[in-house]
Amino acid sequence: PDLVLRSETLKKIVLLELTVPSEHNVSAAHERKTARYLALTRDLAVKGWTVELVPFEVGSIGFLTRSYHAMTRLLGIGSKTLSTSISDTVLRCSYWIFLSRGDQVWTPWAIHL
Repeated sequence: PDLVLRSETLKKIVLLELTVPSEHNVSAAHERKTARYLALTRDLAVKGWTVELVPFEVGSIGFLTRSYHAMTRLLGIGSKTLSTSISDTVLRCSYWIFLSRGDQVWTPWAIHL
């Protein structure tokens, strides 16, 4: 997972998994990530943890999916500023990947927001 939130006190783990698929592959990406972490969630549950798997997607041109909005509500971090920043960042990164598609060597690039 991309981020793991753990509470020893509550014996709870939240697994966050971000995927940036093309917009027409959002559902397939969500299902793939859910399936990928199924064994891990079962293993943790057997060990006494309450586990919440939260796969979420942001489309490759910045589309914020239902799963993204559900994740921000779950964590209580939803804001227009955050959503705009994430959408813009994903779009810029996708554009950089597109521009670099013919490069033989990856050149580091800084995003300036």
